[in-house]
Amino acid sequence: MKHAISAMLFMLPLATLGQSVPDVSGVWVVSADLGTFEFEITCTFKQAGTALTGSTCSSPMGGNSKAGGAVDGPNVKFHMTVESNLLEFDGMLQSDRANMTGTFSAGPMGDGKFTAKKK
Repeated sequence: MKHAISAMLFMLPLATLGQSVPDVSGVWVVSADLGTFEFEITCTFKQAGTALTGSTCSSPMGGNSKAGGAVDGPNVKFHMTVESNLLEFDGMLQSDRANMTGTFSAGPMGDGKFTAKKK
């Protein structure tokens, strides 16, 4: 029994080797709701490994904002600064890898929920 448990524990990390990191590169339309204020942002993500780099997002106030973040399995975190306000998104990629849902923080403006759809 002890050897069987040891063998299973050894094989567990090997089972995850074939799993790839979801690729969220591309254009995403993010619909955010603060409860009293709704807005939409179009983000173009570039992914290198698990890092979101070189990302730009259109601001609801006009212009673009650089964004950064990370992908950890189905969990996607990204952030950007709009009009000196840091927006931090914490999302879950759906099984179709073309939709995401989650929550976000807009600093002093409050917290809200968002959905995102890949174009």
